[in-house]
Amino acid sequence: MNFRQIVLFAACALAVGLVACGPKDIEIPPPVPPPPPPPPPGEIYNELDFEPHKEGEPFDSYKGLVMAGYQGWFGGPKVSDNVGFGNEQWYHYREGGTFKPGVLQNSIDFWPDMREYTQKYTPGVDGQTGGDTPSGQFVLPNGQPAQVYSAYDESTVMLHFKWMKDYGIDGVFMQRFVGETVNNPTHVRHFDKVLENAMKASNEYQRAICVMYDLGGFMDGANKGISDVLADTQSILDKFQLNDRTKQKFYLHHNDKPLIVLWGVGFNDNRPYSLDDIEALMNGLKQKGFSIMLGVPTY
Repeated sequence: MNFRQIVLFAACALAVGLVACGPKDIEIPPPVPPPPPPPPPGEIYNELDFEPHKEGEPFDSYKGLVMAGYQGWFGGPKVSDNVGFGNEQWYHYREGGTFKPGVLQNSIDFWPDMREYTQKYTPGVDGQTGGDTPSGQFVLPNGQPAQVYSAYDESTVMLHFKWMKDYGIDGVFMQRFVGETVNNPTHVRHFDKVLENAMKASNEYQRAICVMYDLGGFMDGANKGISDVLADTQSILDKFQLNDRTKQKFYLHHNDKPLIVLWGVGFNDNRPYSLDDIEALMNGLKQKGFSIMLGVPTY
């Protein structure tokens, strides 16, 4: 076989191999469609169904607001008249009835930055801590003694509302724990004072404020029923004159009525009340002239 025959043979063999080894039907995918063009600038996707609140104006609706929850449950060693609260001393800083260094002897997760506070308390120095010797003090990594604040102090709550104004938070839902405020003289003094501080701070810094009842403890015992909660709401309505918007100008209203929130409705954790109880409580609040918001679980 000469050179020309070899080349022809190789070419034929290659052609045969391609036909024999290649796919019978080669499918070419269709072209990928181009992405849709971007929307023209300025297109609105969702129309607002409320008027944005104007700074300094009363709050006529909860819609469109950025609100926080405010417990106000951190307590110091004593109150301003130097009378110890007993059950409120170091409240929510304590663990197992004490507030000092050691496992299960405090509930501190993060120490607050105390630089802007007026009233400061040093555990182990101020009040009874289960041992007010240097061994009862907390020491920060820089060697300075750790300090805390109390929401019982007006200056503390004023500072928190100032921060809300500085950082664009519209206001707060003041949580009022039924189990700790209704027919509970040991605790209610603290929470009454915190609410009084907050109402004053609301007017001072033009922040929305609204009472939110946490129903933990509601209907838990003969003395914590519907009539008692309604009596508590009436006392707040009267004390702060919520229907007179010249007195408590920034209390949150909705549908031309002061708003009350009932938090904890519909949970499946064996709370000792029925939805009929809640309906009766709502009807009582409506008769007093409140608008009502419910706090319910996501399910």
